[in-house]
Order: sequence, then C-alpha cells, then structure tokens
Amino acid sequence: LPLLLHAGCQDDAAKIQEHLARGEEHMKEGRLGEAQIEFRSALQVDPNNGAAHYQLAHAYLRGRKVKEGFWELRETVRLDAANNPAKLEFAQLAIIAGEHEEALKQAELVIEADPSSVAAQLMKGQALEVLKRPDEALAAFQKGLEVGPEAPGALRAVAHALATRNRAPP
Repeated sequence: LPLLLHAGCQDDAAKIQEHLARGEEHMKEGRLGEAQIEFRSALQVDPNNGAAHYQLAHAYLRGRKVKEGFWELRETVRLDAANNPAKLEFAQLAIIAGEHEEALKQAELVIEADPSSVAAQLMKGQALEVLKRPDEALAAFQKGLEVGPEAPGALRAVAHALATRNRAPP
C-alpha cells in the first residue's frame, strides 16, 4: 500500500508539471484563456501549489482580470514565503486596492530576506507615503538609492520625495 501511495504522489506531481508546462506554453503564445484553464487544472490536483497560483495570477493580470490576479497573488504569498517577486507584485496591487499596511508588510518581508532589493525599498517607501509617514518614506527611498545607486527609479523616488517636502538633497 505505501508503494501505491508513493506512486500516486508521483502521478500528481507529474500532472501538475504537465499542466504548468502547457499553461506556460499557452502564455507564450498569448492564449490566456487556455493558460488559465491549465493553471486551474494544476490547482485542482493541488490547491496549495504556490507556483500554479503565481502563474494563474500572471495569466489573469495579462488578461486584465485584476481582481482575480490580485487574489491569486495573495494566495501565492500565503503559500510560498520564498517568492519575493510575488510579494512585490502583490504589494503594488495592495497599494492600489487600499491595503497599505499589507503592502508595507510585504515590502518589509522582502527587505528582511534581501536587504539589497532596491524594488523592495522603493515599495516600502511608496507604502509609507500613502500611510502618510513621509519621513520614513524618504528614508526608505534613500535606502533604495544607497543599495542601488544605478537603479533608474531610486534617484527619481528620492528627488520626488524631497520636492514634495520642499527640501534640497542633503
């Protein structure tokens, strides 16, 4: 019996990989509806598969189904704590959705995992801006510029933050 259970797990893993591979191929070809079906099929096999949620989120977002994509990103970050790109994408949509504290939380989680992430520092700054914490936002933007002086958005974020506060750069 244990051998049969192990074989069943292998079959499920193989099914999931097949659905994900077909879904990715559909995405490359621009067949978003078919991709969504494949990713949902993978989730029928394993509802807790973070990779399938993440791929489905992208299929929805590319298809302009923002509400569904946002929900799938929420599931991705819940299920896959190591997926920092998903956390930043989720944070970006969370700001738009008015979930500012959630956006800040996700940015801080990415910074904790990767202190050199310019994108996370800038996202933290954006979240702090909308939370009406301008001094902390400026500090986050400056940290982004410090860890990534060549990053295109970092200098712009610092300059904008300073301009809105009528302060000259230090």
